[in-house]
Amino acid sequence: LVGNSVLGIKGMNFYYWIALFSTAAFGNLLGLNISVSFNSAITIYIILPILIIPMMLLSGAMFSFDKLNRSLGSADKVPGIAEFMPTRWTYEALMVHQFKDNHYEEYFYSLEKKESQADFELSQRIPALNKAINETYNLFISKKLSDKRRGKLELLKNELLRYNRLLPKIKFEQTADLDPGRFNDEVAFSVKEYLDEVQNYYSRVLADSENLIEKRIQYMLSEDPVLYREIKDNYYNEAVSDIVKNRFERNRILEYKNHLIQHYHQIYHDPEPHGLFSFRTHFFAPVKIFNGKYYDTFWFNITVIWIMTIGLYLLLYFELLKKSIQIIENLRFKK
Repeated sequence: LVGNSVLGIKGMNFYYWIALFSTAAFGNLLGLNISVSFNSAITIYIILPILIIPMMLLSGAMFSFDKLNRSLGSADKVPGIAEFMPTRWTYEALMVHQFKDNHYEEYFYSLEKKESQADFELSQRIPALNKAINETYNLFISKKLSDKRRGKLELLKNELLRYNRLLPKIKFEQTADLDPGRFNDEVAFSVKEYLDEVQNYYSRVLADSENLIEKRIQYMLSEDPVLYREIKDNYYNEAVSDIVKNRFERNRILEYKNHLIQHYHQIYHDPEPHGLFSFRTHFFAPVKIFNGKYYDTFWFNITVIWIMTIGLYLLLYFELLKKSIQIIENLRFKK
């Protein structure tokens, strides 16, 4: 109440409370596990920073996960080690909810999402795919395309299959021909024609989205300009917007493992399924996916924190951490 009042954060009191209360519950049970498992106060003082510092560094608030070494994480997901940090789940939940579900964005978010997705395809992905097909075709005409020098065929195949899933009405039927032994002039021209068709589709989506956003703003200004500006001033936070959109990222698209990864406007980018029970996504995803279904990021993240908290409660109840330490000590003394 005090913090949100001073900072002028409106409509978020309950969400801040439930997020911070959930994190505090986790912290209390973590502390109880440590205190019951170690007899020495000095040992506890040494262990606490070892536990707390990673939670601070790997929360996503201090620096971008994209800057971490690839051995610790991947380009398209939150690093695996950060998935065990409750602070990462709390921070993401609050940032996503504060941007996406505030009283101002509820009028514009769905339209901005379509606009952002179409803009990314037009300005980043399609030019990258055109460059890939040109590079591959140059290898083909110079008779250097082979199983060892495949050019960008794997990338093209993965990305065109992705378009087939996203745009079932505009399908590329020759993905099997994106192979060194079957690639020829006709396949190259077909890819170019298909990318032109996809570009036309997203151009229409972008134009329609921009038009609808402009109409909605003009309507609100014509009805009550004071109310419109008041809602925007009270609920739209530019600093939060810059963070969740990754606005200052220079490398907006990255080629990683024969896929093109979006590196900005993650708040508008829905995660794509990677397995039935896979729940890992990029940071600041607007929704989370599990078992083939999409869930609101805020409540999904809070649920994850409570699952980890229940796990700590079971460790405490059965004194599993204490017993594990005793087993290790007994093995050491035997040696």
